[in-house]
Amino acid sequence: MFSDKRFGCSTIPTVRKEIFRTEKFKKKYPWRDSYKAKIKTLGSTALNTKDFHLNLSTISSLIDSGIENTKTGLLVDLSYTDKTIIACAAAQQYNITSGDHNLVYFAEKEFDISNVSPLEIVNQWLEEELVVWDDQLQMVIEDWERCEENKQPIEEIKRFEKLTGYQYVGP
Repeated sequence: MFSDKRFGCSTIPTVRKEIFRTEKFKKKYPWRDSYKAKIKTLGSTALNTKDFHLNLSTISSLIDSGIENTKTGLLVDLSYTDKTIIACAAAQQYNITSGDHNLVYFAEKEFDISNVSPLEIVNQWLEEELVVWDDQLQMVIEDWERCEENKQPIEEIKRFEKLTGYQYVGP
């Protein structure tokens, strides 16, 4: 996702477009524009492999046949972008970060793709000294509550507080 590969994040072109073109993101994350130049997508070669296309076809077939999310009792319904994310992650052997419970459930159940919490990623960056925590970054975490982001794992909250010396005040 970021142009600096040390951060270990990638995204696909349709997700980048959603971030900057969707009204929901404009209202929820007005600060996202300041990061626009730093967000790069995977190249077309990552989305044009035999494995990617096979995964995308398999995902579509599975969804069309009706996969029940046993946690909700409802059928899994994924957008084309969601299917593309899972197909790419499976083809490239990536983990994902998502708050979409259907996407996460399907990726884990059908493709053994792990969902990594945003706070776990932040903690990894802190440990690798890719970021230095300050009050401005703390405000981003505090904003997660207002944006109704998912609750973060307790073990990652403890790790964050130990790494930063700041109290975690997000969801």
